[in-house]
Amino acid sequence: MHLVERLLSSVREPGPTQFSRRGALAELLFNRIRSSPSFLACHHPTLHDLEASPPVGSPYSWDNPEIFPFLHALLERPRSLSEVAVCLKAISAHIGLTPVEEFVTASSEKRYWRMWHSHRVVLMSILGTIENVTPNTVGLVNGGDMVVLLPRTGLFADLVPEKLYPHADRHLDREEITGRIRYALDLLRSFSPKLMCDFEAVVRTIVATPSISDQVRRSYSCRLIYFGGIFVDVLSENDPTATVESLLHEYMHLELWRLWAFHPELHVKPDGERIESPLTGRMLEKDVMAQAYLIYLESARLHSWLADVRGYNPSADRASLLMASARKLQTALMQSQAGEPSLSRLLDFGNEWLSA
Repeated sequence: MHLVERLLSSVREPGPTQFSRRGALAELLFNRIRSSPSFLACHHPTLHDLEASPPVGSPYSWDNPEIFPFLHALLERPRSLSEVAVCLKAISAHIGLTPVEEFVTASSEKRYWRMWHSHRVVLMSILGTIENVTPNTVGLVNGGDMVVLLPRTGLFADLVPEKLYPHADRHLDREEITGRIRYALDLLRSFSPKLMCDFEAVVRTIVATPSISDQVRRSYSCRLIYFGGIFVDVLSENDPTATVESLLHEYMHLELWRLWAFHPELHVKPDGERIESPLTGRMLEKDVMAQAYLIYLESARLHSWLADVRGYNPSADRASLLMASARKLQTALMQSQAGEPSLSRLLDFGNEWLSA
């Protein structure tokens, strides 16, 4: 049993079987949006179409990462009816309910539409024309069930800052990038078939970023704002174990953010406090570092397996570093908890995991 699996099994009602269903997170957010006072007066026709195609059990792509920025835009701040209409139209298109030609419009400015999961296409608008850039943007892994979006300047300009998705300034070999990711996924599957099965149920899109100049950040995610998508710099690392650790790291973050969305009582409150990361030296929010504590524990187990079973000697040192970092982080979190039940419960779980 892998760490996230054990953690989810320790949660009682509504239980992991409910929130791990395809479309369950979208359903949770969509229901919150529909019940908000500012939204109750909305009678936009697209809303009625969406309500007729509920996320759970729907044939449409409600587990598409591309819908979550629009769900969060509707959820987090009041909007005019015209802005609501834009978000609803985007959600409808990204689940596959609206034809792509009714959604994509040409513009003079460069813009991308990442429509793979709904319409099997990635489009770029530039100088008033629309170009199909799918062949140079999409790579498939894991039998075609998972998409890799190749580095392309501006592909995620709507979602992440340029420092995290910089200019793609080198020739990119599709097979080189997808081959590295395939190998990392194969390592993850060999390490834990059940973990890989759960990974496949959550991660729909792996974004291969252009080389990030920040040497201590190899990967990131956008929490629930792009749920199901993770960003990995596979170009700056020749070591495949770094890529597999990044994939595991970001998958666990997504699982933990989703768990906390369904169980707010488990969410470690950041409270404005920041804690130093033992690995990077960054001062990060307490809730992020609470997740990092569990991620370090599982990543250490991964590297111990790589060293002991695969004979990859550098992983033994990495496993030791991760375990030492977990211990330091545990101490820092214990000093900061001030009787917070959610953090205390997380630390207790970590201790139980270590002693098992």
